[in-house]
Parts: sequence; C-alpha cells; structure tokens
Amino acid sequence: REKANQNQNQNQNQNNMLQTLGDQTWKALQQLHNNSTSIEDRNTADKFLSKYLPNQACCWQIFTRFLTTDKLPHEAHFFAANMLRSKIERNLHQVPISAQTDLHNLLIEILQRFNSKDQQYENVITQLSIGLSLLIIQR
Repeated sequence: REKANQNQNQNQNQNNMLQTLGDQTWKALQQLHNNSTSIEDRNTADKFLSKYLPNQACCWQIFTRFLTTDKLPHEAHFFAANMLRSKIERNLHQVPISAQTDLHNLLIEILQRFNSKDQQYENVITQLSIGLSLLIIQR
C-alpha cells in the first residue's frame, strides 16, 4: 500500500512537471512569435526552446503532446515536429527499445492526422516523415 502511494505521488509529480514544462514551452513560443516581444525576452525564449528544453528527459512527451493537440497554431506544430525529428536523429537511445514501437505508431497516427490538413502543414508532415524514417533506420 505504501509503495502504491509512492508510485501515485511520483506519477503526480511527473505530470505536474510535464504540465509546467509544457506551459513554459507554450509561453516561450508565444514570446518568440510575438512582434512586440523585446529582443532580450526573445533571446531568453529562444535559449529555453533550443538549449534547455531539448535536454529535459520529458521533452519527448512535450513534443508529442503539442502534436496531438489540434487547437495549437501551425507554428507550435512545426516547432514540435522539428524538435521531435531532431530528438529521434540525435537521441533515440533515450527511448527504451520497448517504447520505440509505440513512438513509431504514434508518429504514423500523427502523420495521418496532419495529412488531412491544408498545404500550410506540409513542413510539419515533412519533419514527421523524416523523423519516422530515422526511427525505422535506427531500429
């Protein structure tokens, strides 16, 4: 019973961290794409998105969460697709072999969803297709 409570607390802490990091990522993306953002804030947002976020263990979940959230703008989907492709290319070893099939299936599911969107999403589809290819090659 105590172990179950520990696991529940650990899962809750992971979910809270994931939610916080997702919120920070969304805020940084908004700052980066807002014309009224100061250069200093834009640089801070860029460092967060390009240096800090990719080094977080849960960034895989952030990117897939963004890609499976329909209400986000194109820029957020492209960012997530590009970063996920980059993570697969450079850091696939971080994903346990047992979870790589799930990642493969998720990429196919996401690709199918984006395939029904307009031409604006071709760059998202391209990044996801490259990521899927890299995943298959590396397995």
